[in-house]
Amino acid sequence: MQRPILDPMFLDDAPRPSVPSRWKVGFLLVARSARLCGRLLLRQYRLRRRESILRVEDGTLVGRLIRAILYRALFVPMLLVGLALLQVYIGMHPRLSVGTLDPSSRDVYFEPVRLTSDDGVSSDAWLAPGIEPGRVLADGDNLLKRKRPAVVMVHDLLGSRQQFLPLIRALHDRELVTLTIAPRGVGTSQTAPVTFGWDESRDIRAAVELLRKRVSVDPARITLIGVGTGANACLRFVESDKSMTSLVLIDTWDNSDERLAAHFVPRRWMSPLQPICKWAFELWYGVTADELNVAHYQPLLTAGRVLQLKDSNDWLHDPREIDRIARFCEDRAIRQVSVNAQD
Repeated sequence: MQRPILDPMFLDDAPRPSVPSRWKVGFLLVARSARLCGRLLLRQYRLRRRESILRVEDGTLVGRLIRAILYRALFVPMLLVGLALLQVYIGMHPRLSVGTLDPSSRDVYFEPVRLTSDDGVSSDAWLAPGIEPGRVLADGDNLLKRKRPAVVMVHDLLGSRQQFLPLIRALHDRELVTLTIAPRGVGTSQTAPVTFGWDESRDIRAAVELLRKRVSVDPARITLIGVGTGANACLRFVESDKSMTSLVLIDTWDNSDERLAAHFVPRRWMSPLQPICKWAFELWYGVTADELNVAHYQPLLTAGRVLQLKDSNDWLHDPREIDRIARFCEDRAIRQVSVNAQD
């Protein structure tokens, strides 16, 4: 026989405790935090004198008020630096949406590969061999052993690999090997801060080394294509590897101060934090932001084979611009080319 459960309150239907809403809980937390901060800031300052409390500091009401304000104003620079560091951290760890399209949407055969840079950071890439699998069956292994030019493509921080899909199709029609990488911190599974091309140059080094080891790639005919921060990464890599002389640079940085300010401080009311954010970024990585300007690499631009496009949007939708870039990558001649997209 089952025994009845006795209610210690001697009530048949005990009332359930009410659960506060999420908004109420949030409001209470904010109110308590504000009250705590106010008590900490105003703990040692009282407008009214109390004889029962020991007063270490004497003076008039106005004098004590001015001293209290000046004392607490010392915390303002610390708060500004803390806010700037938070903005820099958020700016270097963006949350970007990545598309699902890949070269197969353009009827291009590709292989997904994983690159690992010399500092242990992994990045994803699309490797398109430039030939169709059916041709390998028809022509044999000699088709795979024939060396072809190759192209490494790096997109901008706010871009994606999908923007290169029309160009991948055009290069594939010319039987060029393409390797389209997603630099660190952008569209990859491993979390890593973005550095506007500074450390992303290591990802390009891993991509170039992968292509140089392939039998079907001519290591002397590898072209780098970079957009925005990807162009910065290409220039950084070429500065350390003088054998890379073929570049396509799109939307290079002419003024790093404006670019960093627009990224770290997107709102106008936060403009006083611009120099602090730049200083924090330089101090964080021990770099100089001016080295991201294209003017810093002018000797490389004059000594190499460069196609420079100033506008970063027209080439995406203009078949003539895509054809010009593809012909430039296919060209074997070593010559200096400097082209402005507005011409």
